[in-house]
Amino acid sequence: MSFSAKLRQLKFPKEFRFLPPLDYSQKLMPKLDDINESIRDYQKPNPNLLNTIDVDETQFFAEVATGLCRLKQRMLEPGTAHPLEEMRRIYRHLESTWETLNEAGIEIMDHINEYYDPGMSISVLAFQPTKGISRELIIETIKPTVYLKGKRIQMGEVIVGTPE
Repeated sequence: MSFSAKLRQLKFPKEFRFLPPLDYSQKLMPKLDDINESIRDYQKPNPNLLNTIDVDETQFFAEVATGLCRLKQRMLEPGTAHPLEEMRRIYRHLESTWETLNEAGIEIMDHINEYYDPGMSISVLAFQPTKGISRELIIETIKPTVYLKGKRIQMGEVIVGTPE
């Protein structure tokens, strides 16, 4: 991002500014190749690979998890946990990838349809009056909560439905 582009970003509120793109190519590609190789051989990923991950790499895993979560949301029938008819075959691949990440120590928590408690460790972006509910319920996940080996690397961002 050029200097003038960075300067233009300052006129917007912090939450609307674009971040410069992250360069994952140099540090991550060898590790991703190792993970892909172990997946290809139907073995569990080498646990030592995850012990040497730095901050930029945790950001990468958080972005991958967010992308998978958003993809999953678009493949499901609204209000259910069942995939749309035309997505059934593809959905199996998404579930397989999701499980592979779980086995590697990356846990993705999509909070949809969980009752909201103010003590939860998530960021609420909005409260929205919603018909048909009797207590506060998480109705949409913008970003899932992501854990790497039990350590949170991304806080979830949600929209909470409130009784009308």
